[in-house]
Amino acid sequence: MVTTLKFSRSALSTAFGGLTLLRNCETLYRNMPTFFESGNVEDSKADAPLRPRRRWERHNVSILVNVATFLNNRQHNFRAEACDISRGGMRLFLTRELEPGASIQLEFLMPYHGANLVLRGVIRNRSGFSHGVEFISPAPYQQQLIERTCKVLGLLR
Repeated sequence: MVTTLKFSRSALSTAFGGLTLLRNCETLYRNMPTFFESGNVEDSKADAPLRPRRRWERHNVSILVNVATFLNNRQHNFRAEACDISRGGMRLFLTRELEPGASIQLEFLMPYHGANLVLRGVIRNRSGFSHGVEFISPAPYQQQLIERTCKVLGLLR
């Protein structure tokens, strides 16, 4: 014998100690299609409190990057490819799995400028071979160059 239980909205609300769990779930469900269908951050500003926001816009690129890091008191050099860049960092595809928190040095040619940049960075997250890198204390001229490049990349979309 199967018993089916049915609850009213008010019964569910009181069953969870007065929490408005059901209302929050309905709000999330209502706002999800807007975000996923459009894929545009600007179109979904109304639901901003419901999901984390990025500080800076990402721009798709394909840049070869030399990565240097110290592992076991020895310097190791790797080749990587930047998949996207923003004012504050980049996503690297690196065939070596570095742990979040690892300090690295990045050297690459900035697209549309030809300037060779050498920056310090730290691995903030990793998923397989994809590493999220935050730039650490770039010099003012380096930050300016990164911002200009991001503006150009934004216009080229």
